[in-house]
Amino acid sequence: MFGIPKIAAAAAALSLFAPGVASAPASNLTGSADDDLVKRAPNSCRSNERNGYIHFDIWSENFYDISGRCAGLWANFQPRFPSCAVTSGYCGGIEDTHILNWNFNVPLGCGGGSVNSAWWEATRNEFGPLFC
Repeated sequence: MFGIPKIAAAAAALSLFAPGVASAPASNLTGSADDDLVKRAPNSCRSNERNGYIHFDIWSENFYDISGRCAGLWANFQPRFPSCAVTSGYCGGIEDTHILNWNFNVPLGCGGGSVNSAWWEATRNEFGPLFC
């Protein structure tokens, strides 16, 4: 299993997360898996507007079965939210380090709540919540 320091170091080396997002100091962890996932903030969602669309860039650490979960993310996003027609979509990652990247462009009418909902339906927040 990869420990928090190893994942944080890999994320920092690859500039995958915003500063301070990769993990909290180990001394702040409670020992409860659910509480610790939230305190480490394992998920990062960035969005910005570009020429009439919104680009979402989502990263998650400690993410297992990346290819299977990517299929679930797309299945729970595109059909459920018709106003969120995806262009330039990608979902993949680094299986051996359990780091996921999901990014895509959607029209301006598609909000972060749709992305959060698809995340919940696909993962049940098993890898922590997502806030876009």
